[in-house]
Amino acid sequence: MPEKPITTTGTIVEIVSDRTFKADLPNGKNIFVHLPKALNHLSPEVTVDCQVALDFTPYDMEKARISAIVS
Repeated sequence: MPEKPITTTGTIVEIVSDRTFKADLPNGKNIFVHLPKALNHLSPEVTVDCQVALDFTPYDMEKARISAIVS
């Protein structure tokens, strides 16, 4: 049975490419985040200072997937 993802929020601080970004977490950590293909239509809406919901795998806390735009 796969592990459930860890969810949190983050703030986009840098746009690296079309679907890759750097984000700050509430604890101050800076990580790479990516936009999955299913949410590619949201790419123009993800800008610097945008709040996003993130999903982590419990095995790698250095990168996360954007699951939604919060604000």
